[in-house]
Amino acid sequence: MQQKLITIFIAFTLVSCSTDSNTRETELSNSDESAVHSDETTNKEVIEPQDANKTLTFNVFEDYAQLSTKQEIIDAFGKENVKHGSSWYAEGTVELKHTIIRNPTNGHRIKYLWDVENPSKLSSIEASYFEYDENYEVVKRQKVATNCGLYTGMKINELRKWNGEDFDFFGFGWDYEGGISVTPKSRLSKCPVHIKLTMEHLSDMEPFEELYGDSEFSTDNELVKKAPILIDIMTYNIED
Repeated sequence: MQQKLITIFIAFTLVSCSTDSNTRETELSNSDESAVHSDETTNKEVIEPQDANKTLTFNVFEDYAQLSTKQEIIDAFGKENVKHGSSWYAEGTVELKHTIIRNPTNGHRIKYLWDVENPSKLSSIEASYFEYDENYEVVKRQKVATNCGLYTGMKINELRKWNGEDFDFFGFGWDYEGGISVTPKSRLSKCPVHIKLTMEHLSDMEPFEELYGDSEFSTDNELVKKAPILIDIMTYNIED
C-alpha cells in the first residue's frame, strides 16, 4: 500500500506539469527565436539538416530525446519546422520555455520543454494526441508510438489489456484529469514514458458525466469500459 501511495504521488506531480487542457502555448517572434539559440552556436560547427538526418532516425517517441539543445533540434528538422515559445502549466502558475517541432518526414509534432531554472537544459519531451488551433478547436490527431508499446490515442480497453491488470486514474474535467495510479511490477510501471488520459468529446457525453471531477476510477468499471477514454499526452523525462 505504501508503495502504491508513493507511486500515486509521483504520477500526480507529473500530471500537474503535463496537462495540455490546462496549458497555454505562446510563440516567440523570429528575432527572439534567433536570440534563444545564438549562444549555443558559438564555437560550434553547424551541421546541415540533411547531414544530421542521415545519422539520426525518429521512429518512436523516445528517439526525439537524442537531441538535447535547440541548435541540434534546428539542425535535425530545419528552422522552418521549429517554433520556440512558452507553455504555462499548473493553472498558469508555472512557465516553461518550449521548442515545438514538426517532423517533415512523418508529421510528428513534438514539444521539447526546457528546465525552469536553466532554459538551455532539456527537461522533458511531450507528444499530444490532439492538436488545437487558437480557438481550442481540434485540427489534427496524431499517433506517436513508444518503444514499450504505448501510443497517443490508445483506447482505454487496449491500454488495460496491454498493462495486464486493472489500474486507477483520476476523473476528467479538472486540473489533474486522467492521471494514472501505477502499481509496482505492472507493465506501466516499467515503461519510462508517463501518460495522461482524457475523454474524446462525443455529441452526447451525458452517459459519462459521472466520470468527471476530482474522483478516482478503475479500468474494471463498466462505465469506464464504454467511455471514449484514450491516451492524451505522453511525457518522457530527461535524466541528468
